[in-house]
Amino acid sequence: MRTAADILAEYGIRGILPQEPDIVPVSTGWSQLDKILKVYHPAFMVVTGRAGHGKTVWTQQLVAQLAMRQGWVTAITLFEMRIKPFVAEGLAAACIGKAKEDWLPSEHEEGTPNPTRAPRWLAEMREVSK
Repeated sequence: MRTAADILAEYGIRGILPQEPDIVPVSTGWSQLDKILKVYHPAFMVVTGRAGHGKTVWTQQLVAQLAMRQGWVTAITLFEMRIKPFVAEGLAAACIGKAKEDWLPSEHEEGTPNPTRAPRWLAEMREVSK
């Protein structure tokens, strides 16, 4: 398949398009999934399906894995539920590795994202999980 750069090169135009980054897939943390899903950065991923079939839980687990393993910062947009408390607590549970009802008292504080330190929250969770 020809790229835009290939077509422009036919007309002697070179060097005006930015170099696209190499696509290097990373592990999702699930070896069986890695065989069929290639996750790379930068990317935009849409997860769709029927309500109640685990899209949010799976996405939270994937985001937690990528944050802890790769140090990635991600964004999740949901149209079915409120971010607080459902998504924030679900993501914290994924980072801590336990359901909220099984958290220790210290994990409740660690698992609560604070808006004033939101950009650092996942990095801190990554350190806690080590």
